Amino acid sequence: MTTRSLASLAATGLVALALNGCLIVAGDSRAPAEEPSGWRQPASQPARPEAPAASPGTEPAACSGSTRSAQEIFAASRGSIAVVHTPDSQGSAFVVSHGGGRTLLLTNSHVVGPYSQVQLRWSDGSSDQAAVVADAGGSDPSTDLALLEVSGSRGTPLALASGLPEVGQNVFAIGAPKGLEFSLSRGVVSQLRADGDLVQTDAAINGGNSGGPLLDELGCVVGMATFILRDSQGLNFALSSQLINPFLAASSSARTPAPASPPSGYGIGSGPEAASSRCVFQSYKTPQAEEIGCSVSTRRNSNGHTVYDVAWADGYRSSYVFWRDGDVEILSKGGAGQPDTHLGTFEPFRDGVAITSNEGSVTVLPNLEPSLN
Repeated sequence: MTTRSLASLAATGLVALALNGCLIVAGDSRAPAEEPSGWRQPASQPARPEAPAASPGTEPAACSGSTRSAQEIFAASRGSIAVVHTPDSQGSAFVVSHGGGRTLLLTNSHVVGPYSQVQLRWSDGSSDQAAVVADAGGSDPSTDLALLEVSGSRGTPLALASGLPEVGQNVFAIGAPKGLEFSLSRGVVSQLRADGDLVQTDAAINGGNSGGPLLDELGCVVGMATFILRDSQGLNFALSSQLINPFLAASSSARTPAPASPPSGYGIGSGPEAASSRCVFQSYKTPQAEEIGCSVSTRRNSNGHTVYDVAWADGYRSSYVFWRDGDVEILSKGGAGQPDTHLGTFEPFRDGVAITSNEGSVTVLPNLEPSLN
């Protein structure tokens, strides 16, 4: 979450407190009622070669198709949702991808707590032990994300929405509220908060729902149930796909070892500090992230600003200027095309930085702690 987003979240008067698999937050009666300022506006995105199609059954399908009834959404989704048990709490998780003989599930950081292993219970009554393979820390709602891994192929990956839901649209929450496993509730999107990082909904969410999906009428994940407002009714919040997608892309990058040398025919960046690595790109047009060889170098422009130049193995070139307010300026050029300047935001994480364009494409640069201008 950017500095601007944190300020917007504070303006809503929400202060998070962890409680048994769901966050309950205290509200400030002095908080203004209007929406947070600084809403992100979409910007043009330069064309880029599309990622190759996913192998059948390994990645979630794109969000498309006709609307479904609540019964159809529950029937199609319940096998992809698990109840998470730790010695201290209970929550929910849902399948986001298959690959390499394993299944990855997303949940909240506060659900897994300090544990590196958790127990999963599936809707068919079977159980698995899952390893916590990535944890954003949960120090605030924007980092309340964790990734679980189990052996074998479990469930079907749920498709993640690439954009934000609209206020008023129907949504469905599935989880284990108060230990009542695989319960479904329905409601609407009440509002988007914190620059779109949070989805406010009146769909019922209680302790045990945390980490479960918030689905739209296409069966696509528009958020992950995370916290509720204390001493209130119907003021429930989910982390939006705007936070989820960069976390998943960053986790994928952090789990991939860098090659000893770049691929053949691979161009090196212009700066003296160029180093080869594996970067991740996910177009806003596709749910699949693509790993691409890359080289990152650093220079200063004529204004004295630090610029990071990235040379990609597919011939694409991009440059990034990171600003202290959480914005990033992006200069992109593919093939013989003209450079295109556009804007986005960035999220540092332990092993690099995730960059999200204002249209929703995600780039992850590993092993980079950017200098801010």
